[in-house]
Amino acid sequence: MRDCASFLKKTMSDTEFQEYFKQIESYFALKREQVFLLSPEEFEVVDHFFRRNVPVELVLRGIDRFFEKKKKSRRKSRRPVFLTHVQSDIEEIVGDYSRKGVGSHLASGPTETEFVLERLTTILRRLEKVTGNAKIPASKAAEKISPLLERAKMETMEVIETELEAISTVANNEIFDTLDPDIEQKVAERIRTILEQTGHSISEDIQERFKTDTTLEMLGVPVISLYA
Repeated sequence: MRDCASFLKKTMSDTEFQEYFKQIESYFALKREQVFLLSPEEFEVVDHFFRRNVPVELVLRGIDRFFEKKKKSRRKSRRPVFLTHVQSDIEEIVGDYSRKGVGSHLASGPTETEFVLERLTTILRRLEKVTGNAKIPASKAAEKISPLLERAKMETMEVIETELEAISTVANNEIFDTLDPDIEQKVAERIRTILEQTGHSISEDIQERFKTDTTLEMLGVPVISLYA
């Protein structure tokens, strides 16, 4: 096992890596609601994706995917979750993203069009199940996404994802404009508890991302993205 102190000293000398690491560490702490110093193996997971130039957003979405699966799993465990457990889900997200601009003869599994259609269908199916105050924004989003099913046969993944990002922004804004104060308070309390445990600050961007992800999860609203 690599000595943690020497590994930390080596990798954290890079300012860009420091920021990359801090965002992942902070978001992971918020998602698992437990604060642990990352082990040498976990440091290597972060370093692995950093050296491959994987955007930090994809790593965070992989973390989201892991915890979503964990929540749905019938096998409940109180054992601590480590970043090494999440690596395969991050790899899946990276694999999905790598299809962007890649011909079907180079990508394994479904073709690019098949992948996009499957993702859009899943998003639409989940939007139909949304209830409560988020139902109307979810229905509006679904109306805008439906035409993309036909366009997916002609447009690139970049174009479809850009459309989804715009739809997601509008839907999220409408949802938060009518958000139940009780839900907002619960999310704020979770963030405050983790901040107190960590003993150091977490960037506003990461806090805001966690707030949005947790709130939408509580409301049953899916992430409107091909890479989720």
